[in-house]
Amino acid sequence: MKKILWGFFVILTASVIVLACQKDASNEKEKNISNDVNDAKEWWYGVFRKSPDYSDFNWDSPLAPTVGNSTKKYPDWKYAIAYRKYNNDIVELPLFYITNNVLLPGMKDLYSTPEGDRIARSVIHKLVITKKNTGKVYVRTVSIIPSADYAKRRNYDISNLHLNQLPIDFDGYLSIAGWDLSLINMIRVEKGKMVKKINIATNKEMQKKIKKHNFASRLICPEPVWVPNYQWVCVVVPTGDAVADHETCEENGHEVENGGDYEYPDCYDDGEGETLDDCLQGSNPENCDCIVYNIGCGDGGGGGDNEPPPIFMNDCTDPCLHSSVDYATSRDCQNKVSTFLNNVFGISDHFDYQWSNAAFGGINSSIDALTGLTPSISDPHGLKINTSFNTSQLGDASKEYIAATILHEAVHGWIDFTFPLFTVSNTQHHELMASADRFNMMKNALKEMFPNLPEQDAIDLTWGGLYNTILFNNLPSTEKARIIQENENYKHKSSPNGKGTPC
Repeated sequence: MKKILWGFFVILTASVIVLACQKDASNEKEKNISNDVNDAKEWWYGVFRKSPDYSDFNWDSPLAPTVGNSTKKYPDWKYAIAYRKYNNDIVELPLFYITNNVLLPGMKDLYSTPEGDRIARSVIHKLVITKKNTGKVYVRTVSIIPSADYAKRRNYDISNLHLNQLPIDFDGYLSIAGWDLSLINMIRVEKGKMVKKINIATNKEMQKKIKKHNFASRLICPEPVWVPNYQWVCVVVPTGDAVADHETCEENGHEVENGGDYEYPDCYDDGEGETLDDCLQGSNPENCDCIVYNIGCGDGGGGGDNEPPPIFMNDCTDPCLHSSVDYATSRDCQNKVSTFLNNVFGISDHFDYQWSNAAFGGINSSIDALTGLTPSISDPHGLKINTSFNTSQLGDASKEYIAATILHEAVHGWIDFTFPLFTVSNTQHHELMASADRFNMMKNALKEMFPNLPEQDAIDLTWGGLYNTILFNNLPSTEKARIIQENENYKHKSSPNGKGTPC
């Protein structure tokens, strides 16, 4: 009997990619990893299973099972193979899932049909361990998804396929993920060759992309295409006998209709959607590591697992404010404020950060910006932070002043996120922001964005908006007067004493 869950492939490259502060965890053994299966197995159980990366799980990924389902997965070392590809040592082996999701791009018409169910059941999964020349080891999982025609030609049994060399008549997709099931890539394959990256987004991410696209471009894009998502549930707890477990799982497991996600066209990706270019043409096979598996991208062959660029809801219609928000929240910035925003709001389905602008009236007419928190009605774990800039106040402001305002409001959002809902007043916000750690965090972020900004000016701009705090009022009167005047100078760039960069 064929093994339904036989195919999850793992690429282990010679060092586990973890956060920078965790990289040293695997250094002790990474030099021992080679293209020998036994060495890879020793590394797997001796190093990787003891690392935080083994237990990490990305619940926001479209590949993640619904909450409450088992996330267990078991490598089948009995059928592991070793080879060399892209100048890397690779070990691949089947991976056995208790529960997993399978995306079926290009097959929306087959959802909830017997044929769609058979295709989902025929998908195979592989575990791949890749060692680069630098000695770094990477872990990847790969699902091999046949097209409807190919699955039918093979009687819905593709259990003999390997990533090492796909058959020249294979048509379908490769779904490439991290061990935590974060989706790294979806690649379309035609006649055994990779031809294009497929962009996949959840419904929530898709709405953000559409909004961002509509604001930034007049280009008319095709509509996103719905992609079926099947969830496979195995009702058998592994006994240790891989073949018997797979066959028992085939007999007793079942598919669960699990909705779908969206395939969006390249034009929604602001030029970031890559074709496989040199990798496909064979002129630069090393590039396949980065483009396909997100291995060694931009780090000389050894770096970490780069997360996809975050998507903030930047709804600012003022061009200067819009570009300033984009820059302040960019991954190019490495300060604590931008890092926090990217890690919490950039890629999460539960937390949003929306930026906008308007001409304030009434009691708020004299302030530069407002930040507030809204609990999500539909998501018990959800929060939405809203920052709106007052265009009536910021029309003549320099880039430095606007950046300081953005950082100020972002830290308001940070405090809203950190503390229980509505338990911290605006006055308490400002007292917390004036404390040394948060104050220096904002000042250092401003200096990173404007390296030529004098230290004292960066300090003075960071005091902007904190005039009502105890720490500010304790400053000497001459210092307080200078701070207030410097903020006015940067806020009114065209005034006789104006300072800063025009926006």
